[in-house]
Amino acid sequence: MRSAFRGSLPRLLLIAAIAYGALLRLGTLLADPDFVSPDARRHFDAAEELFLTEPSSWLAVERGYLPFAYWNRLLFGLLFHHPIIQRLGTVILSVVLIGLIAWTATRLHGVWAGVFAAYLAALCPPLIEFSASGLRTDFQSCLWIGLFFFLFVWRPNEEKERARWLIAGLLGWLIFLVRLDSLAALVAIALLAGMVRGVWRMPRHLAPALILVSLLTALLLAANAARFDDAFHFIDKQKNTFRYWANLEFQGTPGFPTEEEVRAYSRTGAPISAFEYFGSVLGWRETASRFYRGYRSLFLGNVGTGIYTFTAFPNQIGAAGVLTLIGLGLSLWWREWALPALLPLIVLGTVWTYHIPGGRDFRFFLPIIPIAILLAARGGVWCWNRIGNIKMNLMRWTVQLFLLALVVLNPWNHDLDRSFPWREGPVAWLPKSAERDPVALGDSLALVGWELRKIGPLGLWSRPFEKLRAGQRFRITLYWKSIEEVVDSGSYIVALHQEELGEFGSLRPHPLAEKFPCRYWRPGQIIRDEIEYVVFPRVPPGTTSVVLKVYGAGLIQETTAELATFEVLPIGWSLVDPRNWG
Repeated sequence: MRSAFRGSLPRLLLIAAIAYGALLRLGTLLADPDFVSPDARRHFDAAEELFLTEPSSWLAVERGYLPFAYWNRLLFGLLFHHPIIQRLGTVILSVVLIGLIAWTATRLHGVWAGVFAAYLAALCPPLIEFSASGLRTDFQSCLWIGLFFFLFVWRPNEEKERARWLIAGLLGWLIFLVRLDSLAALVAIALLAGMVRGVWRMPRHLAPALILVSLLTALLLAANAARFDDAFHFIDKQKNTFRYWANLEFQGTPGFPTEEEVRAYSRTGAPISAFEYFGSVLGWRETASRFYRGYRSLFLGNVGTGIYTFTAFPNQIGAAGVLTLIGLGLSLWWREWALPALLPLIVLGTVWTYHIPGGRDFRFFLPIIPIAILLAARGGVWCWNRIGNIKMNLMRWTVQLFLLALVVLNPWNHDLDRSFPWREGPVAWLPKSAERDPVALGDSLALVGWELRKIGPLGLWSRPFEKLRAGQRFRITLYWKSIEEVVDSGSYIVALHQEELGEFGSLRPHPLAEKFPCRYWRPGQIIRDEIEYVVFPRVPPGTTSVVLKVYGAGLIQETTAELATFEVLPIGWSLVDPRNWG
């Protein structure tokens, strides 16, 4: 009986983690069922353009998005045509992603690693945030984790090796169609897998995959030529992406539009190809330099965070980050290159944009999170096994309980005093500790309360503060009240200010990370927005103000309000690497 219970316990916990993740994601869906992202509308239209009686539409869809359009069309057929069904579909995909991460971690490190990986994925703030968006991000993440499994985890016999590459080829082709700018990463990962599998010794195994991808691509080109008179119509040429970046960076210089023209339309001018942009506009030497600087700032600068800071989420080291770094170090030490290599390869196509104005678009951060969670699972299993080797029972149990407390109570470093992990959006009331004299911001919006609290190591406690050392963290919680409908894109930022230094450290450039824009706030609602922040280690000592700036149609233009002040003390010991803020 005891052995049967031991065998079933991890499976029960795995089911519980997936179920809990599903409830968290459904909560985000139901919190505002009428919300529709502008990008999600394009996905909806792409699905609507699939016609059973028109064969060319099966592979030729406006603006691409083809595989995700199939998924949406399936749901529309089973249920009904409505944006809420599209958003429900991405919730389902996000839950499937939890299962895929758990399955892969189980095959790599055992069932308990699968349980831990499922728990991290279930409570991961970015995965929850994007789950009900109706966008293709979760679909893309599922494909990436599947590709990793079949290339680097699955261990078939010699006879089934062709099946590995056939499945991987199909998944890679689908990933390419979901996001065309993933091509460079796919080629690099295929080369890595070929080296790991020694494919040069058995090239015949690649033949079926190459034939399949070639046939599918030929059909794709033929369908686009038949339907749109353009074989490459699935490439989104309307964005004129490289012209946009070039105009932003070189506006007003010879050969580029004036600043006034760029402000009126940032893509004005003849289209620029990627080859022209890299080779002529920037130059290959500058392009190489920006690739290098992009990787350096992205990975070295965020190494203390566990590689989780690809959007405006808490950027401090926590239990998940610590275990990720341990797993990364172990992989490198044991010369198992797949997981460490996939972290930079997946962002191969976008990492350089961090050093191009207007191109800071880390749309690949969600596929990286499952890979980072697998590293955290490896680090967690290794730590648990090392602790298990301690011979003194009391010490072993104490250390094990401490590790469990860290990973169960606080895996993503969110303060335990608050609801975890959903900390933004409508709330029922304003806490007394946050009540302040309301600050009216035009006729549409008022700030009715705010609160600043210092956050302790690993986020295990928080408290009010009047002084803070450089390098330490604090949390600001804003409580907004919508007086009447905001008819357009009003927005705000929170920043720090010192008399001699001026304004620095914008905490967030968009309200609620663009998840719940002001124009969707209903009159009478109280909206909470909670932001974690690190005072830059290089900030000099002195009185520092927390200022709020509000702007945009429907609100007062360029309004600034001082919310609080505190003293910055000289830098002390910190878990945050100062290189993060160079």
